[in-house]
Amino acid sequence: MKQQIASRVKVGNCLSKTVVDVSVPGCRTAAQHNAVLDWHRSHPSAFWAGNPFQQEVPGDVFRCSFYHSYFTPDGRLAGVWVTPTGRVKPIVRNSAPHFELECRAVVARYGVFSGKAGA
Repeated sequence: MKQQIASRVKVGNCLSKTVVDVSVPGCRTAAQHNAVLDWHRSHPSAFWAGNPFQQEVPGDVFRCSFYHSYFTPDGRLAGVWVTPTGRVKPIVRNSAPHFELECRAVVARYGVFSGKAGA
């Protein structure tokens, strides 16, 4: 299966052209950054609902837990609760059937994000 580049992930569905660089922690702790990327190595995603590492203002660093949501390649909305120390608690939610088609379209165009080297 086609892979997204390890340091870049698709954010948003096919209507969005946003692909972000996730090679740096941004506003999160290094433990949280590593935990999210490690999570996706064993739980690939079609696209993320947002960028949990995005800074509002340069230099922002938040040392609090956060929820990271993403869509799986088969169309399920999933997410993880990430603590400041990098502990991850998975939360899987049900999804509507149209998300499966959307995820397949994103995967066909961009590939799957799994934190592994890709084209």
